[in-house]
Amino acid sequence: MKNGDLAVRPVISPKEAEKMVWAFIHHGNHSRYEQMKGHPKKTIEKWFAENGQPLPRVISKCRVFFTTAVPFVENFIGSTWTILADGQGNAKASITKGFRSEPEMEVDGPGTIGVDYASKFESACRARDKAIDGASLDELHTAIIKGVASIESYVAHRVDIWNHSLVVDVRLTDSKGAKVSFEEKIKNWIPIMTGGAKLDLGGAMWVDFMFLQSIRDNDAIHAKKFAHGASFADLASALNKFKTGIADFLLQLHIIFGEASPRVVIRARFFPEVYVQEKVK
Repeated sequence: MKNGDLAVRPVISPKEAEKMVWAFIHHGNHSRYEQMKGHPKKTIEKWFAENGQPLPRVISKCRVFFTTAVPFVENFIGSTWTILADGQGNAKASITKGFRSEPEMEVDGPGTIGVDYASKFESACRARDKAIDGASLDELHTAIIKGVASIESYVAHRVDIWNHSLVVDVRLTDSKGAKVSFEEKIKNWIPIMTGGAKLDLGGAMWVDFMFLQSIRDNDAIHAKKFAHGASFADLASALNKFKTGIADFLLQLHIIFGEASPRVVIRARFFPEVYVQEKVK
């Protein structure tokens, strides 16, 4: 797939395709999530084969990233829904978390309603695609801003669940009078909420996140210079870090909390390489 001065490879490697298919099986928000997440691979492979979709064939086909879906387990329902009026012009919708008696969000009248962190991440991916199509630094900045915001929103969602749970012994609070940095939340709060499980911060995920967060803080939000710019090679490099530093970060958060992940997060984690196309004279 070629767009302007940047391009995206249309095919991913067999290894990446296999990882992506198993990520959908074990971590995707599909209707069989609870059934499949605890079953051994052989049982799942048998089930796919019995239903006419042998996994080796599925994995091979899914290398074609933009036109092939993972059967049975890739849920295309998005984060946001449109609220339409009935015959009398009435419309109302709400979203309620399981532990609450009152809605988290309620909209009275035609409009939209959705899941905040997932909606922000979808917006980040739309900006990523525009950044590729137009080789746009501004759209890259939007993708980073929205991507980091989606991670922050997801962490806030999990903190809210923790603080309202029946087993909570330490409430986690972040206020103007007692600010808690995002890094502290990741390093200290997550083990509290998971019973000791920690994210692996020793690899590319955390390094790339910190790199993109620095772009957000120093260039995208609090710009300190009159001019800005980047080579196409730098744009491609930063866009490739989006899948490790933001998409994989958000996916690993879902995994560590045992919560099914939206399709868009898994797809972004395995997005093909962005590169600079060579001009043909």
